Amino acid sequence: MKMIRDMDLVRRILLTIRNWEGRPDIYQVYASVKNLAAEDHDPDPIRFMDDSFHYHMEIMIAENLIQCSHGAVDCFDEFFDIVLTWTGQDLASNIANDSVWNRVHGKMRSSGLTAIGFELIKKFATEFTAQQFRS
Repeated sequence: MKMIRDMDLVRRILLTIRNWEGRPDIYQVYASVKNLAAEDHDPDPIRFMDDSFHYHMEIMIAENLIQCSHGAVDCFDEFFDIVLTWTGQDLASNIANDSVWNRVHGKMRSSGLTAIGFELIKKFATEFTAQQFRS
């Protein structure tokens, strides 16, 4: 499986954490993002979570969008007490609005881009959000 950044997944993760009451663990975030019912929860983390989701959590930590406690369970990385950083809160606030998010995607498509980095997404989302205030 190729590990290609999926900004729609990043958005869903950020918004899930932002809207969570308390500090979720990785399994709660995963179940919410993937719309799994509680009875679908498999306690075995290796079977429960796909590699892409775990990869996105890792790069979001590296980019300082989220912070968490970190450990290992059965040789599998475990994230718990997950919170958004200030940067993560700012990005989540700017991309929460579907209209703004669709404009970011439209800007990418009109520029012929299939993917852009966090910094450009933050820049475009901030600009489009500010335009809504000026309108």
